Amino acid sequence: MLIDLLEAFGLEPKIINILKSKYGIKLFPLQVRAFTEYHILGGGNFLVNGVTSSGKTLIGEIIALHHCTKGKRVFYLVPTKALAEEKFEQFHDDYKKVGIQTVISSRDHREYDERIVNRRFHIAVIVYEKLHSLLVVNPKLMGDVGLVLVDELQYLFDEKRGPVLEVLLTRIMLSAKQPQLVGLSAVLRKSEMLAQWLQAKTIREDKRPVELRRGVFFDGKFRYREFNNGNNGEEDWFQLKSEKEEDQYVETAKFLAEEKAEQTIIFLSDKPATETLAHRLCSVLNLPAAAGAIAEMKTLEESVSRDMLLSFLHSGVAVHNAELSREERDIIERYARKGEIRVLCTTTTLAVGLNLPMKNAIIEPLCWKYFRDTRSLSRERILVSDYKNMSGRVARYGFVSDFGRAVFITASYVDYRFYYDHYIKGPVEDMHPTLKRQEMDRHILNFIASAKRCGEDEIKFFLKRTFTGRTIWNTEMTDAAYDQIVANTVNICVKENLIIRADSGILIITELGNVVAWSGVALDTAAFFMKFLHKSDPCRVSELEILLLLSLCRDSRDQYLSLRRSETYCGGYREDIMKIIHENGEENKPLFQSLWALDHLLLDDKERAAKKTLMMEDWLSSAGTKAIEQKYQVFSGVIKRVGEDFSWLAETLAALARAVGWPEQFIMRIVRLSQRLIHGVTEKGLALSLILVHGLNRTYINRLITEGYDTPEAIANLPLTELVRLLPKCLAERLYRHFHLNYPAEEVEMLRASAAGVCEAVGFDYDGGMSNQTDTRSGGKCTVVTAPVPTAPTAPKVSSSAPATTPKTTTTTITTETTPAASDISFPHHLADILQNRGLLLALRTRLADTHDLRELIADPPTIFADERQQLFFYRGIPIKLQPACFHYLLLLAEKPKQIVSRDEIYRCLWPGPMNYDGSNKPYDRQISDHKRRCVAQIKKSITGKIEMAPGELEALIITRPKVGYMLNLRQEEVLILKAQ
Repeated sequence: MLIDLLEAFGLEPKIINILKSKYGIKLFPLQVRAFTEYHILGGGNFLVNGVTSSGKTLIGEIIALHHCTKGKRVFYLVPTKALAEEKFEQFHDDYKKVGIQTVISSRDHREYDERIVNRRFHIAVIVYEKLHSLLVVNPKLMGDVGLVLVDELQYLFDEKRGPVLEVLLTRIMLSAKQPQLVGLSAVLRKSEMLAQWLQAKTIREDKRPVELRRGVFFDGKFRYREFNNGNNGEEDWFQLKSEKEEDQYVETAKFLAEEKAEQTIIFLSDKPATETLAHRLCSVLNLPAAAGAIAEMKTLEESVSRDMLLSFLHSGVAVHNAELSREERDIIERYARKGEIRVLCTTTTLAVGLNLPMKNAIIEPLCWKYFRDTRSLSRERILVSDYKNMSGRVARYGFVSDFGRAVFITASYVDYRFYYDHYIKGPVEDMHPTLKRQEMDRHILNFIASAKRCGEDEIKFFLKRTFTGRTIWNTEMTDAAYDQIVANTVNICVKENLIIRADSGILIITELGNVVAWSGVALDTAAFFMKFLHKSDPCRVSELEILLLLSLCRDSRDQYLSLRRSETYCGGYREDIMKIIHENGEENKPLFQSLWALDHLLLDDKERAAKKTLMMEDWLSSAGTKAIEQKYQVFSGVIKRVGEDFSWLAETLAALARAVGWPEQFIMRIVRLSQRLIHGVTEKGLALSLILVHGLNRTYINRLITEGYDTPEAIANLPLTELVRLLPKCLAERLYRHFHLNYPAEEVEMLRASAAGVCEAVGFDYDGGMSNQTDTRSGGKCTVVTAPVPTAPTAPKVSSSAPATTPKTTTTTITTETTPAASDISFPHHLADILQNRGLLLALRTRLADTHDLRELIADPPTIFADERQQLFFYRGIPIKLQPACFHYLLLLAEKPKQIVSRDEIYRCLWPGPMNYDGSNKPYDRQISDHKRRCVAQIKKSITGKIEMAPGELEALIITRPKVGYMLNLRQEEVLILKAQ
């Protein structure tokens, strides 16, 4: 079936064209059956259970787009932040051209949360836990959602993520306006009970578009079974020389990469194993360097992990694990897709969702399992479902044309038979719900918070409707057992003032309860924080105290951080903390006094908490990232992950402090700490961290601060040459472009202006005169004056990095000294006289920045007066301080007074160029109207008490034509702009 035929099902032709460019013109069998046989676009709940690469993702994508075109919103739920980022970037880049707005939300992606709550989106890509929190803030959020799409539905049976997803799906199914619910998975076995619970039809596909040979390399041969037809076969390879598994992996990877010239991914049990094997491979492989990846990796901040990756990439090898930074992982993934990286050593971080063009997968049969109750690790065999997930990463349609391989390697006949019978021929394990009775506290509180008020019978009804309640508890638990679970949680919540039990028995959520519910922390964590807040003096709380508090809470303890054996037994981190406490004279603080008296904590828990505390203290200092990595023997990705976790906990602590009445100034200290933890910056560096420019990390922020540039305004005033001196050139240009929207044309004219100064210095004539003209760029008719540039007595330096071409629109940004004649001119003068006299205009421009009232210089100033080069703006003679984007917005309107400037023109001028998402130039739906509001507010703030305003004057200054554009409501003669030429 051709994808064009989807138009008959109501899909828009423009969207179909985008899908064809991405996926080709034909639909796979699974997709054809979903649309023609099951009529999935017509509504109803579905489980799409298809093998990897069978086309599940496209089905979900088409359903989502279909709902968007029908005026409904879509929640696209994913299990991990990495998968959320990949889906967000894909949807945003692909569908913004047809007006579909995609947003993302996870614990550390909060920039779009307000838009989600206010329903200003079409598709929201959300991590499971985050939607849980958003529904507490706004329980009616599901009101106009037409589709909830759950990717990787098998996570319902994951011990860590499963309970949250199960409770979330229960809430969705019990919502007043039930949306269509579609789950996608490749490894669901015996899904009939799940489908019955979800009231869903199952669409199954057991054939891959690209064949996969799953087998075992043993005794010189790769013996396999073909996935699609079940045929057995073998390939003659080579005789292994080594007895150790690690050496066998090296031999096999070398054979596949060099002899067969094929890309290979190697799944290993842990991070150290990936690095060790990559080192070994680099010493034996003869592959070309991944040049593109190396060039891009060098632009990242200096770190141990970056240096390690660079050493691997020179041999065409890379590693990928959860301890790398997001930027490092992104480079590795992209250049693996491009084919530069020939061998990739990874953990299971790449086994979910991400698409790579690998031909072969070598799979280690063991993995580490973390036991939360004892905080311990144990080596266990991987599950068959894990094996199928990892093997599904290879032979992806569109990347590999013939077949792929999933390979176990062994020199033992016994292991060969076990791997073949258990993993190659064996079925996926039965999956069981993971919702546990003893961990119901946060889920019950979340339910009460969403309902705002409810009875215990309603909670019990909800628990019975969960998947666990329908399949396990219905036979294991009596009504009395349900009552006991609910009563225990309710009693704890009442004791901690999270809920109130009314005389009628109705449970009512408190402000504290709302905070705990939306934050998603455990009740133990909330109680721990509340005890601290009640016992501590806000005036004396230190940063170290808060960091230790965050480290010791239950939610932090559940986040694993590796400890070397020597770290566990020597107690060095705890001693270091006690030394700092003693030096600061804080021994008497309750938290520090109880530090070693926490008998319920294991020794490892205490040492791990101390390590996190000290690591975060260094992270918030000016210490280099590489030095922190070396000190704590972890990669930057781990440090950033702990910082993100602490940021979430600090945000919760601040909200609880506000709820119990702490003074606002101390609450804001915690809020700023939460923001600093994300970026790893000092208090002084916080302002620069809010400049959302890709690559502006803590290393470069600290470098700018050291040089004295510690505010966004200071950065905005820096010339490009100074930024290039301090930062990598590509980052310097991105940062300069953030503040100078017409770069690079501006820099070209800087060079020309500098050259003009040289000409005047040596006696050559340079035409720097002024002229009245119409601004041909904007097509406007206001008075536009090309002002002369003051010439310097000495020749300024010329940047060798400036472009050699000349733009159509000339601009000048150099700052030079004025001549005595210009500085001796007295003011005020009439505007007409100034515009006709080059000396007067020159003198005016040199004094604009220091004037407090334009009427001191111009006897009859216009209503709006602007100097584009100096970014100075005056309203009725009063200087108005504006951010660069607001200045350019007003300038754009001022160039066409009494004319509508369309939204598209404003977008093109304020956010030019391709919208590659880096957070700095990404306009959102109401950003123009936000600029209007900020501009009017700033004008009002600046002129209040200085001049009298007519009623409604500022409200009528900028007229909005809904969905069309904006107009400056002034006459032509009321506006004057000094252009930068």
